[in-house]
Amino acid sequence: MVGLLVVMMLAGGSQVLTSYHSKVLEREGVTAELVLDANIPQPEALANALIEAEGLTPWNAEQPTTQSRSASPLAYRARYSGSGAGIIVYYHSGHSGVGQPVCRIRRRQGGMSTAFDLARRWCATSLGVAVDDHIPAPIVTTGDRIDQLIRRLDLTSFPNSTGPRRASGKRTPEDYGFIETDRGKSGVTMTSRDGGWLMSFTVLATSVKGIDVCFRDQALQQRADRIRPSYDAMSSLRLARGADGYWSALASPINYPSCRRPGEQR
Repeated sequence: MVGLLVVMMLAGGSQVLTSYHSKVLEREGVTAELVLDANIPQPEALANALIEAEGLTPWNAEQPTTQSRSASPLAYRARYSGSGAGIIVYYHSGHSGVGQPVCRIRRRQGGMSTAFDLARRWCATSLGVAVDDHIPAPIVTTGDRIDQLIRRLDLTSFPNSTGPRRASGKRTPEDYGFIETDRGKSGVTMTSRDGGWLMSFTVLATSVKGIDVCFRDQALQQRADRIRPSYDAMSSLRLARGADGYWSALASPINYPSCRRPGEQR
């Protein structure tokens, strides 16, 4: 249910026009509001102003605010703290001038969730953008997101090198003896404790359907592997978080050109 609110003008001139009320959002600590400020006519500028006014200490000081990269009419600005709390402000990239609102989402923690999906769709509709499966989701490259995938990636949900040694109750990289050895802005590399195997993934894109990653599974060179590793697989996967909290592979998404081994053709 969407309820109109009578609000006071804030110090900066911003006002909440309407908000989205849902028990799902309340339970997961998510709020969604349509905000207008006559003193800041450009939606992009208003989005930036609301981000700064939130006062969140960004987890990444070098890149405190992330932004949409696609040509979608529904653009955004976002900032996350080290604890996972964040603010995302959506706006219609094709609108400008006085009277154009933006949609502010505040959330208690990062990651994909039903509440965040509902909030994004409400923002799209409120801003006059057609709702489809291509609503941009902020690609949160925080340690929180990567930690979630490391701890709760279900290796039993797709073919990989752990298949021959599957055991009851084992699902995650940690269960199969992998430890983190390197981390970048959007991915991580894990190596088995015996030094024989390497797994890595890089976040390629996010959507309402899940997270697309490039997954590489490789046997590290041993003395017998004179030319190259005996096993080296690379594939794009679409991951979604289930009700049990584990991230499972739903299907292989489109073939990303960036998710190929050197010289590989598809």
